[in-house]
Amino acid sequence: MKINEIIKTKRIEKGLTQEQVANSLGVSTPAVNKWEKAVSYPDITLLPALARLLDTDLNTLLCFKEELCDQEIGEFVNELANFARKHTLDECFTLAQKKLQEYPNSDKLKLNITITLDGLGMFTNEKKTVAHINQIQAYYHDLKNSKDTQITQYATTRIIYYEMEQAHYEKAEQLLKELPDELQFDRQQIHATIEKQKGNLDEACKLMEQKLLRITNDLHACFSFLMNIAWQQGRINDCDMLADKFQTIAKILDLWEYTSRVLPFELAVKKKDIDTSIDYLRNITPWQIQSSVLYQHIPNKTGTTQMGQKTSKQILDDLANPEYEEYAFIQQDERFQDIIKQYKEKGIDRFLED
Repeated sequence: MKINEIIKTKRIEKGLTQEQVANSLGVSTPAVNKWEKAVSYPDITLLPALARLLDTDLNTLLCFKEELCDQEIGEFVNELANFARKHTLDECFTLAQKKLQEYPNSDKLKLNITITLDGLGMFTNEKKTVAHINQIQAYYHDLKNSKDTQITQYATTRIIYYEMEQAHYEKAEQLLKELPDELQFDRQQIHATIEKQKGNLDEACKLMEQKLLRITNDLHACFSFLMNIAWQQGRINDCDMLADKFQTIAKILDLWEYTSRVLPFELAVKKKDIDTSIDYLRNITPWQIQSSVLYQHIPNKTGTTQMGQKTSKQILDDLANPEYEEYAFIQQDERFQDIIKQYKEKGIDRFLED
């Protein structure tokens, strides 16, 4: 929280009125009101007395704490993601940098911000520049030295992927050796068991549902990887089999329709199969995650819906982009042009609903 928010929160917690605070400090009531609205700030000579009055310390009053709670980090990440919908990537990076300057020692905050910045290009029409990519990599390199082992491992993994994208394979292999062969224990499994033993059954379910979603993401990545190699090797029948099997798995696990059909769609694009590709696009629907018994305890249903909308928007934007030559076969089709027209006229929300 900022100093104005801290003053107001602490004052209310102490049961004090603005007038009482003003009288105690020898200032006017309107002055205190301006502090709480961030119109002006207390004189530096008043800060010790103000901290004592509010039963806090100067570090807290001046926001000099090193760490944020998970809720505060989550709120800022959501703020940053929503900010990106109406602002440029440069403005997003500036907003993120300001937050990191407030909490320079919070590795958890830096990690969540970096992951968000890393993924922004997927959901905006603007592509990350070299400067953006360099900044993201710099953040990951900083986090690689974190005292938190999990943060270090995640940052190292992302650096490996960046090195591979630049064909720095020897560096990537050296970094890979720094990672443990396997985790000695599943922290989330243990956490879920603890919550279950404590009687927090909803929390235990949420943790395991989140783990299940991560497992499905891993499965998707594995099948996609194998299918693309099979295509490169000319094993078309294997491609069909892999796409069909993952589609079956996705349906059994109540995943989003997009997820269940994405591999068949990718395969249809490779085959330049217009009819199957068009059928896929006509069947993109919102993911009602809360309707599944497998994921009913996962919070932030609105955020999940927004993510689905952004993903759907990105799919349609990419397909309509003339710079992507692999989609040229479908861009001239009248059915495809009609779908894009409806999407642009209605917006992604109404397009998915209809």
